[in-house]
Amino acid sequence: MLFATATAASGYGHYVLAMVIVSSGIGMAMSPATSATMQELPPAMAGVGSAVNDTTRNMGSVLGVAAFGSITASVFASQTAQLAHGAIGSVGVAAEAAHHVGGADGAALLHTAASAFVTGADHAVIAGAIATVAGLLVALATLHAHRRTPAQAPAPAAAAVPAKALAPAAKTPVPASAAHG
Repeated sequence: MLFATATAASGYGHYVLAMVIVSSGIGMAMSPATSATMQELPPAMAGVGSAVNDTTRNMGSVLGVAAFGSITASVFASQTAQLAHGAIGSVGVAAEAAHHVGGADGAALLHTAASAFVTGADHAVIAGAIATVAGLLVALATLHAHRRTPAQAPAPAAAAVPAKALAPAAKTPVPASAAHG
């Protein structure tokens, strides 16, 4: 939520701290998530499981950027529609226009565009938080449903060995020359 507390006046350090916190959380979540996915598969399916896991992660990233970027852009466009007859399509264009206009009007234009961008980013972060909580609830419900009780746990590996292999070996005569070898 540190991103959601940003304002148009927030400095670089605010964003760096937010990114470090988010990146740390992602890093700590990925390993257990991958392990949980892979332990459900037999070893022969490890390659397929890894590919599906990576594809799912990449698709989630792409769709997240698209959805949250669209939210940010939509809010930005709605809040800057009155500026320069709707010709302000980005903070970069606003900065260029502000430089061209100059003075107090230019500063006001840039401040309005920066505030609109931050407001859009705030909306996107809130949407991301909602999506995260929804995903957490689905994961908890799904993982809880798949948890095995001790009675449901698979039998130990020794039980998987055929009974014939566990039977005492028949005594076969060993030639005297082979026995003293």
